[in-house]
This record gives sequence, structure tokens and C-alpha cells, in this order.
Amino acid sequence: MKKSGIEKGKLVKLAADSQRLSNFVETSRVGIIIGHDNHARAKVLFADGELEEHWYFSLESVSETT
Repeated sequence: MKKSGIEKGKLVKLAADSQRLSNFVETSRVGIIIGHDNHARAKVLFADGELEEHWYFSLESVSETT
């Protein structure tokens, strides 16, 4: 995801990445962006209650319709 796509309240999940060093990253968790900084990181509150920081490029948007 590009910086222009990062905004508070946006639903996101971790992007599937073939270059990722670990195969143990859970990419199906959905979260909401609650903040971001100018250093390419976003704070994401996931549905399981975990608050994590992730690089913009490691996130992808989730469709808000079902």
C-alpha cells in the first residue's frame, strides 16, 4: 500500500509477500488503522485486540463490502 492510501479508519490486512523471511505471518487477520507517522509505519488495531506497527508496503486494503 502506498502512503497516499494510509488513512485512519481504513480496514487493512497484512499483504501476502513472497519475499517475506517468515512463513508464519498470519495474513488473514483484519485490522483498522488508528494512526500513522511520517516514517512509513502505520499503527493497526487488529480484530483479535493486538495493536501492532507495520510498514505501509506490508499492508493491503480490505473491501468494506461483503
